[in-house]
Amino acid sequence: MAVKLSKLLFVILLFSNLSCAVNAKDFEVSRSEIISHAKEKVNHSQKELDETIAKCRDNLPFIEKQKINNYDLSNEELFTALFYLSDKAITECEKITWGSYIFELSVLRSIEKHYSSPVTKTTDHEKLLLNNYWRKIKLELEYLNIDQPKRALIENDDLFKKPFDAVMTAKKLGI
Repeated sequence: MAVKLSKLLFVILLFSNLSCAVNAKDFEVSRSEIISHAKEKVNHSQKELDETIAKCRDNLPFIEKQKINNYDLSNEELFTALFYLSDKAITECEKITWGSYIFELSVLRSIEKHYSSPVTKTTDHEKLLLNNYWRKIKLELEYLNIDQPKRALIENDDLFKKPFDAVMTAKKLGI
């Protein structure tokens, strides 16, 4: 009885493995389908990024002069603080979407490299992010040269935590 049961189990397992092999083949995906799907994901995240950039950068308000007069900053320090804090708020607004886009693009390039396919060229979004990054670092270092107590006052003001138009604000202040 035990021998018959083990033979029966063997036959069942054999057919179930063959069935799985056939089913696995049905789900086999071609290299081009994988790359195409990865490109679709990049395109989708790029559209989301474009929408986020528009939301975070278009029609920004400026900060009125009377709301800024309370800070003991020179015109140069104020100019630096305005541009740094504006950039910081915009970056914070866009950060998650940029991360998703860069992740999907990295996955696509990794897949293309794995399959020895031509690698996607540098995108305009990458150029936007990377070509001016040294300016962001320079601006941050200039900002960090402002005395910490002065920075703390302006950093704690909610006006500077949301994206705002630093250029228009500086013009309205005459700096």
